[in-house]
Amino acid sequence: MKTPDHAWPGVNTRSPINGFECRRQHNFTQPLKLPPYAKRLREVLTVPSTWPQYAGTSADGRHPQLWVLAGSNTWNVAREYARGRYLFLACPPDADPEALDWRLLAGHDPVLLRQCGQLDGDTLKRLVLAVLRDGAERVLYLPEDGPVRRYIRAGCEVEYASA
Repeated sequence: MKTPDHAWPGVNTRSPINGFECRRQHNFTQPLKLPPYAKRLREVLTVPSTWPQYAGTSADGRHPQLWVLAGSNTWNVAREYARGRYLFLACPPDADPEALDWRLLAGHDPVLLRQCGQLDGDTLKRLVLAVLRDGAERVLYLPEDGPVRRYIRAGCEVEYASA
C-alpha cells in the first residue's frame, strides 16, 4: 500500500524524503554514537546459538526479533526488557535519533519500534529514517494506541502502510 500524503504532513513519502538517499548523511569526522544497550545486543548477535532463548526469534532459531524503544518512558521499559528475553536498542528521550548508529539492526527485518510513553511525530520520523538509513529494510511501528504502521525502505523510497 502506498503512503498516504498525510502520513507525515508536508512530506511525500513516495519519493526521497528531504534529500534522504541510500547513503549515510552525517559528518564522518565524528563517528556516530551507539544507542544504549548496543554493546549487549552486539554480544548476543555474535553468538547465533543463543538466539532461540530470546522472545520473537523464529522457530528455526535463525532470525532474532530486534526492538527499538522510544518515547518519554524509554528508560523504564528498557530496564524491564533488559531483565526479560528481549533483544533491543533504546533511543533516549533527549537524543537525536539521526546522531545514533543503528547499523546493528541491519539484516534483522522487520525491526519493531515500540512507543514507550509520549513520542512526537518529528522524533518518530527522524528515528524511522535513521534506522532505514543504517540498513534496516522494514520497520513496524507499534504505537501505544492506534494501528501498527509499516515503513519500508525500497531503494531510496520509504513507503507507509497500516498492518
